[in-house]
Amino acid sequence: MRDLANKGAPDAVQVADRFHLLMNVTTAMIRLFERKHGTLKHVYEQEKVLDPPIPLPIDTEPPSKPLTVS
Repeated sequence: MRDLANKGAPDAVQVADRFHLLMNVTTAMIRLFERKHGTLKHVYEQEKVLDPPIPLPIDTEPPSKPLTVS
């Protein structure tokens, strides 16, 4: 299919739409978490037995300018 597109419009720029990029990332993350479920569960159980729990760093500074999506 790519060959046909290149023959029909050799100067065209290929663009991926945001919806399909997001869907691909979502699918990949779900598969990753399904594969690593046992490891994640083990880490979670180990975290529960730590005394005291390890604090997570929290960024309290607001961003200097709003994030924009182009």
